[in-house]
Amino acid sequence: MTQPPNPNQPYQQPAPGTPPPPPAQGQYVPPPPAAPQQPYAQPQQAYAQPQQPYGQPQYGYAVPESQAAKNAMIWGIVGLVGIFFGCGVLGLLGIPGITMGNKAKKEIAASGGRLGGESNANLGVIFGWIGTAIGGLSLLFWIAYLLFFAALFSSVPVTTY
Repeated sequence: MTQPPNPNQPYQQPAPGTPPPPPAQGQYVPPPPAAPQQPYAQPQQAYAQPQQPYGQPQYGYAVPESQAAKNAMIWGIVGLVGIFFGCGVLGLLGIPGITMGNKAKKEIAASGGRLGGESNANLGVIFGWIGTAIGGLSLLFWIAYLLFFAALFSSVPVTTY
């Protein structure tokens, strides 16, 4: 058994590799020393974005949208809304939405990721087809309506007094 340290003796460093003595009841035990820290990294290197292949946009940057895709969506919406005006025949204004949307999709695919807006081009094509289909059906309806009444009134005998 070891003797308690003599308070009159100066402190002596324990031999390397020997564990420290257990603390006495109620005695303060300091926390173990912290592990050595790594040197501080350069902020520009720590938070830099990874390099992208040539022609690809960096992460977090907006990709410019194709103007043809915007125009296709606008014409598709005009064709869709045109169904409710002009007795449905204005739905045929969706035809430019179809053509511009297909042109914009080809342009976006050929840009290699430098242009965006494929969803707007798809909306222009879809809305254009819906407006054109309903506009074409309403046009056929109005032609049949006019032919019916033209045939009806042309066969009525006219009497003059």
